[in-house]
Amino acid sequence: MYIAFVDEAGYAKGDWASGDLNEQPIFVHAAVIVKCEDLNKLYTSIKTQINKLLEPEHGSRFKDWVEGLGIGNEIKARNVDRGSELGAFKHVREELVSTFLYPEDSLFTSIVVAVHKKEHLEERGDKAFELYAWALRLLSERVHYYVNRRSSKTLLVLDSTPEEGNYLQELESLIKIGSIIYPKNKPFDFIRVKLDSISDIYFGNSKYSLGLQIADFYARFAYSALKRGDPTYPGWS
Repeated sequence: MYIAFVDEAGYAKGDWASGDLNEQPIFVHAAVIVKCEDLNKLYTSIKTQINKLLEPEHGSRFKDWVEGLGIGNEIKARNVDRGSELGAFKHVREELVSTFLYPEDSLFTSIVVAVHKKEHLEERGDKAFELYAWALRLLSERVHYYVNRRSSKTLLVLDSTPEEGNYLQELESLIKIGSIIYPKNKPFDFIRVKLDSISDIYFGNSKYSLGLQIADFYARFAYSALKRGDPTYPGWS
């Protein structure tokens, strides 16, 4: 059994198409997929690495706070990206990013789906409003194929969002009815794939899930790297 944590970046509430697409040109959905039996080892590894980053300057002063990550304590990728509210982490910002994206015990697989809003609007016209659910569909298909190829199932845990109702409707349709996929070079043929490897769907607060915080880092730093067109942006170099 797997668990897939999902978060997003570049979300604009309401009519996103009428907003400043230069300010938020991209929408990203990111998933972090890990075997349930590996979850505790992954969390322990990340917390151990964070404590090591802090030890030279702060000793064990923040050890209890780090232990509480995902249990009321949170490191927000947005703040780390902007360099704001870093507190004890201000001297180890890039190392902190690498800890979340590439922990020493790399026990998970990450999947990122990015949509350029302007191109999406031009290509899909009246259906462009489906941007967020459409991106979730693309991500969910890839999560399903990853898990299904391993003859397993997955729990899907998504960060709380105003789109929760739309996402539940989309996911229910994908699991019960299926996703229509058009094979390459066969524009008039299609197959319907039920994403039945997804066994449960939950929405949660990232303050209470270290897994969602990892997904937050993937979504945010993929967003920033793509927005700047810089593949060496901190975390990806």
